[in-house]
Amino acid sequence: MQLAGQADVLSVCHAGEARLPQWPHRQAIILLARTLAVVLNSTYGDLMIRRLSFVLLTATFTATPIRAQTVDLPVQSNVLSINPFGFLFEWYSIEYERAFSSTASWSVGVGHIDIGDENEDERTYTSADIRLRYYPSAEAPSKFSAGIAFGYSRVTDEDLPSPGAVIKEEFDALSVGIDLGYSWLLGRTRQFFIGTGIGAKRLFPLGEDDDDDETFGYPTVRLSIGYAF
Repeated sequence: MQLAGQADVLSVCHAGEARLPQWPHRQAIILLARTLAVVLNSTYGDLMIRRLSFVLLTATFTATPIRAQTVDLPVQSNVLSINPFGFLFEWYSIEYERAFSSTASWSVGVGHIDIGDENEDERTYTSADIRLRYYPSAEAPSKFSAGIAFGYSRVTDEDLPSPGAVIKEEFDALSVGIDLGYSWLLGRTRQFFIGTGIGAKRLFPLGEDDDDDETFGYPTVRLSIGYAF
């Protein structure tokens, strides 16, 4: 009876060996199974003990590859984003951002915003900026950031002092800005980007419009969605 039980467990072990894939610890598992089979059959165990040993061996075989697997979150270093509300509020923007380290990124973007009413005073800003952002969480280009921007702007100012009369003024300016923002990379592959932020920009007029070192400042808002890759 003891020899028959030993033969049964050993046959189970050999069958399990044939079905085992090439795991890193395959030889160690096979040696453990053979040793356990010899130990169990060297004593007078009943059928229940042998069945229990088979269940334990099966659980060991299936659990080992699961423990060996590691879950790696994709790392996205590039983001291309736009303002999704441009057509509603005449506020357009597009930006490309690249993280060159875990805590910092650079970006280049262009934007256009129209402030005012067609029937009243109206001012438009068209700008191109280069921006540097710092991410203290070391997960660039996501989570909290602080940034500084340098760029070039074109400002158009239209005044309507009376019906039918339009006074239009245009000038170019260099710009310096700061902003605070927060962004997310969502989805299983972390490729859906949402960016938000607030800040301010100061304009320094160029050429003949640079009278008495006059400057202009205005607040900035960032709300964008995009694709990370």
